[in-house]
Amino acid sequence: MSRCFALLFPAALVAAAPLMAQAPEAHAPAPSFSVVGGYLVAQLPQEGVTVVARPADPKAEDSGWATWAQRGDLLWRGEMTDSQGRHYNVRILPGYVAPLEHGERGWSLAGSDLAEYGQARTWKRLGRASKSTFQWGWEDAFWDFGVLGTGRAWRGNFALARSRVGRKTFGWPLAYPWAVLSASFESLLRLPLGVAGAGVGTAGATVVPVVGAAWPAAKAGYHAGVDGVLLPVAGWTWQSLAAPPAALLASAPAPGRADGRWMTVDMGPAPQVAPRPALSEEGLGTLAAYGAEVADLDRGDRALRLAQEEEMAALRKRHTDAWAAQSAARSSRLQAWVADPSHRAAMEGLLAEGGDSASLRAEQDRLVTRLQTLGLSERDARELLSALIRHPLRSSAPVTPARMRAKTDPVQGALDTVHEVTGVRVGEPAAAAPARLE
Repeated sequence: MSRCFALLFPAALVAAAPLMAQAPEAHAPAPSFSVVGGYLVAQLPQEGVTVVARPADPKAEDSGWATWAQRGDLLWRGEMTDSQGRHYNVRILPGYVAPLEHGERGWSLAGSDLAEYGQARTWKRLGRASKSTFQWGWEDAFWDFGVLGTGRAWRGNFALARSRVGRKTFGWPLAYPWAVLSASFESLLRLPLGVAGAGVGTAGATVVPVVGAAWPAAKAGYHAGVDGVLLPVAGWTWQSLAAPPAALLASAPAPGRADGRWMTVDMGPAPQVAPRPALSEEGLGTLAAYGAEVADLDRGDRALRLAQEEEMAALRKRHTDAWAAQSAARSSRLQAWVADPSHRAAMEGLLAEGGDSASLRAEQDRLVTRLQTLGLSERDARELLSALIRHPLRSSAPVTPARMRAKTDPVQGALDTVHEVTGVRVGEPAAAAPARLE
């Protein structure tokens, strides 16, 4: 009996294997479909699982405290790492490694700065700067601006005087005295400024190389003193004071505990998605049939959208034409109303008394009462009065004729010359300066 059972049991298992394999599929919940945004979306219950990342340490998860290894990293590097490979940078704790690397970089930069003294381009650059400063002082400032500019001033003023005398313009007997006065004053400006520019250029030709030669040493001192010594020492001091209590009370690192300012988190590389197999012919046909159905619905949407746009365009045109006709009718009616002799005489009398915004505001209570006697409600009367104030019959702004004209005299001419030579307007802004008499 037992032998027979031993022979039948494996056979029963083999026979039931297909049924057991199909059992999970038979009981798997069927997907549901919904329409979202005009397209089908499938909900697969068997895939509706939220994966929760494993904590860095089960004990730490229970207690909420960081592990001793994480605290060691916090003391040494100012950083922590969880078991998922996420890297947490505690920005308020610089650690001991980062200041050391910063100091090494500072001393490296200082060495590069001092190495500039052995580069030919450094001395060529200083030579070009010195030469450019000297040329600006003597060629641009002294010769072109001072000497040649003075000659141009005398030639230009006397040419203008000859033209005025030849045309016998008003005041032509004063043309040459005015030219001498103007050219002399401009010479008194140009020559001293040119000499001063030459002095600045000569001094700059000496100062610029000195400053340029000292610049690599200054940069090296900054990189060595600040980047190489001051910042590392400050970082190590702060780390020694702040890191021990922070490590003692450190919580287990988690993305939810990183605020983005005191502690930031690097989530690591994006997960690699395994390539999906190609669709079968049956699946491809199903997807194509669904796409054809959606395309037919999209054609209907486009037709409806086009009809809506055409109707809106026609409606806008209709209202635009209606407003144009209303505006023309309004203008014609008001013109006809004021063309009536009695109305025109009354309007002319009103213009003599007022009709501007100020008079309308002053009489608004009396006007509201008068409009109410004509059948308007108080609300309509006040709205009408507000419109009349915005569009008064006449402007209340006084019209002042421009009586002042541009004048000139020797002093004003001298100020104009200063402006022309130096670009500086003395005494008043350039926009308000009087025009120079030519």
